[in-house]
Amino acid sequence: FELLPQGEGDALTALTTYLKKESSHPQLLMLHHLAGSFKAAGSEQVIGLSGMESIPSELFKSFQYVALGHIHKPQKASSNAYYSG
Repeated sequence: FELLPQGEGDALTALTTYLKKESSHPQLLMLHHLAGSFKAAGSEQVIGLSGMESIPSELFKSFQYVALGHIHKPQKASSNAYYSG
């Protein structure tokens, strides 16, 4: 399921709306945006989203696993969110 299938719109609003829905299935999220705390590798371009440089990791609490992109250095962004590098 894609929150923004055409890559258009406000991703933060779409994510917040989605999180309000109840589900009995495992919740996984793949996101190519800055999120949580991170250490940049130096080759990334900062992109703002809804006036935010980084999506707060608190929004990921209901997910079992969050796969993050954009940062070119493998690292843990929060207890359940990881940048693959």
